[in-house]
Amino acid sequence: MSQRVFAKLLSVSCKTLQSWEQGARKPSDASLRLIQIFSEHPEIVCQSVGLPVVKLQGVTIQATGSGRRKIVSKQARQIVKQAAPAK
Repeated sequence: MSQRVFAKLLSVSCKTLQSWEQGARKPSDASLRLIQIFSEHPEIVCQSVGLPVVKLQGVTIQATGSGRRKIVSKQARQIVKQAAPAK
């Protein structure tokens, strides 16, 4: 999915999405919730906005402290594992 399509799905501009990715701005709570729903159930969000259903590949949802979750790229996890010092 392109950045433009994902921004439209979230009802934000491409520049806003880019600023989130670069850490210059943080998404609103409503946007974070929609991203969470999309990451866990992309078919629901796609159907609700009239897009073809997509399947997310290469990402997982990890639990963090205090009941929060985060989206983790499998590729990023592999990079972290490779960079970890040997014991």
